[in-house]
Amino acid sequence: MRPIVIGYDDSLPSQAAMRWAAREAALRHAWVLVVHAVSPAFEWTLAALQINTDRHRSDLARQLRGPWTNVLRARDVPYGARVVTGRPGAVLLDLARANDAACIVIGASRERRFAHWSDGPVGRFVLHHARRPVISVPAEVSIAGRDDHGHELEVTAGEESDDASDGGRARRPEQSAPHQAA
Repeated sequence: MRPIVIGYDDSLPSQAAMRWAAREAALRHAWVLVVHAVSPAFEWTLAALQINTDRHRSDLARQLRGPWTNVLRARDVPYGARVVTGRPGAVLLDLARANDAACIVIGASRERRFAHWSDGPVGRFVLHHARRPVISVPAEVSIAGRDDHGHELEVTAGEESDDASDGGRARRPEQSAPHQAA
């Protein structure tokens, strides 16, 4: 089964994205690859301040294997967890490609729900460069896949071809990836 790749940083939007990914993976009998990307610039800053970057990455890995992935273990969803140094958007795309991911899941801020869908340059980079569906989950989305107003979550899907002339399309979650029989 193709995995669901999620970029995770423990923010509220990221936590909502994790809940959505856990629910979707349980429904599709898929596994989840949870990725925390550390920017090289951030590591250089830590090193300049003489902070041990190896210890920092180790702490992140411990969080990723522990409390940050509790929702996956609670739903008995198989998962892998990786802390990777690199440009976060490029890291997500590279790992999604290398693992033939069914989709990429990212958290979105409340303010950007429909204008840009995702929070910051990482989300925009992923949305503009992905060649597979990208699900941008607002922080207020419940596990049931609805926002605070009862509207179903929509997703943006990139095409698998080089032709991006349609600019992505809004779709319902059940259309984000084909269901594959187990």
